[in-house]
Amino acid sequence: MNAELERFLDECRTHPWFGQPEAFDKIEDCLTKIYRAGDDDPKWQSFDDQIREIIAQENRTLIERWEELAALLSTVFEI
Repeated sequence: MNAELERFLDECRTHPWFGQPEAFDKIEDCLTKIYRAGDDDPKWQSFDDQIREIIAQENRTLIERWEELAALLSTVFEI
């Protein structure tokens, strides 16, 4: 997983809106799987690129970016 994504997840873990920082362990596992799968499959690389685009949108709030990321992840993983 890349450093920007790790920083984003750490920021989410400490933000009071999220309430359950331990839930991010499962999410981090899912994102790590996507990141690793991207090495072998262009479909997963595209998915990883979408994730990076979402978290890079610093003009949007943390919660807005999280909601978009969660919607994207829910298309693949049951979270």
